[in-house]
Amino acid sequence: MKYKKHYFTIILVLFTSLCFSQNKFETYETEVFKIQYPMNWSLQTSNDFGASFAISSPLLNGEDKFSENVNLIVQDLKGQNVSFDQYVNISKSQLKSLPKSEFLESKRFRKENLEYQSIIFKAFLQERKLKIQQIYIIKNNFAYVLTFTALEKDYDLYKNISDKVLNSFKLK
Repeated sequence: MKYKKHYFTIILVLFTSLCFSQNKFETYETEVFKIQYPMNWSLQTSNDFGASFAISSPLLNGEDKFSENVNLIVQDLKGQNVSFDQYVNISKSQLKSLPKSEFLESKRFRKENLEYQSIIFKAFLQERKLKIQQIYIIKNNFAYVLTFTALEKDYDLYKNISDKVLNSFKLK
């Protein structure tokens, strides 16, 4: 009985520390945007793969080989005369070409006088079943594509924290 109590206490302490560590956030800010992310996630700003930044989760354990992540791609739309609806439709048609892609949700909303389009879909990339949420925003002839990518099986584990990160994104 003593061992069960001790085991329960260890689990409770680990769970509590995990929850509290994810409640502490860092802020990454540029002259164009800012975003908050958990302190235990890593930030990369080296502009690899055309991303303005990538924020990656720590691996869950020794068998975890994929870091869930949030990244931002910025596209210059000057001179292209593309409406928000056209941009969303073009993006959706490009996503349909991904292997085993399946759209789960697409919704439009307004926040701080800007239109946002959120799309959640599944795809099979690099031998992995992924579940992805993308948010599209257009401001001052630039398209901002904010993407959260997770293994499909782990998506729900990260949903609360990914929502906090994605919702913290602000254009200046």
